[in-house]
Amino acid sequence: MRLAELKMNSKEAMPTKKQLKILFEHVRDEEIERLDDISTMAKRNGRGGDVVEMELDLEVGWACQLLAKFGTRVELSLENGCAGLTYLLNNGVPASHVDAIRANYGAS
Repeated sequence: MRLAELKMNSKEAMPTKKQLKILFEHVRDEEIERLDDISTMAKRNGRGGDVVEMELDLEVGWACQLLAKFGTRVELSLENGCAGLTYLLNNGVPASHVDAIRANYGAS
């Protein structure tokens, strides 16, 4: 998001590669800390090992993997012949999860 802001704000001096690396490392570390907090709270509330919750997390994770693999400019239908569906099935995602992954991908 910050990179997009920098591109849109042409008046700001473009950061160097090193500055960008530091920025992205900081954002990554904040996200890891946030996810760790979520994990800790889930364990405290007794839902950390809930199979349904884990399946929901996996479906969201696979939707994010599709965004990472294909980008945001490609719209994947996850129907027959779709490169995204092929990618999921080739990586062992059960077909029964495809509808939920499609919904999560569409909401992204």
